[in-house]
Amino acid sequence: MERLGYDPYKLIESAQLVQSEYDLGEIGAPDHEAGVCAYSVNAGDMTPEELSLSAAEDAACFPVPQVDDPAVAMDEAMGALREGIEDAKAKGTSIEFLDELQTILEETVDVIRLVLGGDPPVDIPPMRIKLKSEATPVRSRARRYSSAHREFLARHVKMLLDAGLCYRNPSSQWCAPPHIVPKGDGHRMTVDVREANKRVVPLVWSMSILEVEFDRLRGMKFYFSLDFFKGFWQFAVAVDCQEVYSILTEDSVITPTRVLMGGTNSVSYVQSTVQAMFGDLFDNGLLIWIDDLLGYADSPEELLRILRRVLTICEEKGLKLNPKKGKFFMAEALWCGRIVSGGGVRHDPARIQALRELPAPSTGQELQQFMCALNWMRMSLPAFNKLINPISQFVEKVYTAAGGRKKSLVRRVTLREVNGSEVELAALQSCKEALEHALTLAHQDPEKRLCVFTDVSDEHWGAAITQVPQNHLHRDFADQHHEPLMMRSGTFSGGAKHWAIVEKEAYAIVETCKRADYWFVGLMVSVCSPITEI
Repeated sequence: MERLGYDPYKLIESAQLVQSEYDLGEIGAPDHEAGVCAYSVNAGDMTPEELSLSAAEDAACFPVPQVDDPAVAMDEAMGALREGIEDAKAKGTSIEFLDELQTILEETVDVIRLVLGGDPPVDIPPMRIKLKSEATPVRSRARRYSSAHREFLARHVKMLLDAGLCYRNPSSQWCAPPHIVPKGDGHRMTVDVREANKRVVPLVWSMSILEVEFDRLRGMKFYFSLDFFKGFWQFAVAVDCQEVYSILTEDSVITPTRVLMGGTNSVSYVQSTVQAMFGDLFDNGLLIWIDDLLGYADSPEELLRILRRVLTICEEKGLKLNPKKGKFFMAEALWCGRIVSGGGVRHDPARIQALRELPAPSTGQELQQFMCALNWMRMSLPAFNKLINPISQFVEKVYTAAGGRKKSLVRRVTLREVNGSEVELAALQSCKEALEHALTLAHQDPEKRLCVFTDVSDEHWGAAITQVPQNHLHRDFADQHHEPLMMRSGTFSGGAKHWAIVEKEAYAIVETCKRADYWFVGLMVSVCSPITEI
């Protein structure tokens, strides 16, 4: 049982919770196979010849669902943990912290994994899938794959089957086609579950809004980050619901026993169950974003206390973590694409540098992706709409030429076809230069005065929300220490272009205050614009 990933003692404890005594006479006729197993346990010493065959016989009868040598994988995982400890040491932590960290990691070493399979799912209620009343099964057509994709798909499906994460299902009424995408030097299998998703009743769950959650980090000095190993694959699907997301391969249909990424309720199920799993730690020393955890504290001792609790819960529930992605001591943390610290939030410099080094886009899809990446950073970029307006107008021409806004349509349009000019190239370069000066946004401090600054032109409006110490308000503006909280901007279109300047100024103030209203409740706010000062 242990080799199959189950703890016999936990199974017995669970059975005792259901019933304190069991009458084995009710199970019917004697089980001769069980008798053979019992005899083998109580048999005398084996001969050397029998010992040499025992392991092979056990492996044949009770195959372990794993894809790699567990000893090699555990050595690699332990090496990753040692690197994590060395990383903490290099960041200047104390000897006492390192000793306690090593003790915690050694006590909870079973939570780390680098091998897929061999473990039961996380010990929480499985995900249930409710179908709409009029839902009918989805049967997709087989797709054609290149030889390289076929080889990868065969290996990947075998790995899932060997790991016990899927099973062949010749009677399935549902199936969705796999889609192979490039990933680094290899490939990754995704599944096109769009048609199945249309037939599933969506769950309602509130996902954290990161710009709000990050304010919890104000004043926090120390962090750790953890990442689930193979995230969604650790969470079970109820047996009677598994068939909905079956996968059509080249030679069969396989049905996953675990949660499939991309399913209608996959994200909400994982987020809600992980929040429940960590209980009062959630938003009280631990931020959770699906399968990424960020621990925070104002002292090393408190950080270790939170880390111990998190790892203990993972051990109790059977949740496995990736040791290669764990960081155990940081003064600032890279989490969800941003660098966070007690002083504020900024975008990952590596991501910014990658965007700045991108070659000029040649197709509508490449331009669309660049626009989306910029839009994700707009709160840190002053006058964003004015900066990006020439590109926005050009993208509209691309959409017109493509006949729609979908990626599948715009990828067919080259920018040369829609007469891309030096104006658009210059605007692209201006955007890349602006990225270098993206702001670090402070955490909102209720002890400081909030300030809203707005300005407008004929076509655009812009705003900045800052905070300043109360005792700076009597100083000259140049001597006040303003910390940026948010940049806002917009473009006047349609009838709004013809508004009077005073109306545009009022609009900028109202829109900015509506966007950040959660900061303004119960606090004094200074609003500064060319038309008024409140």
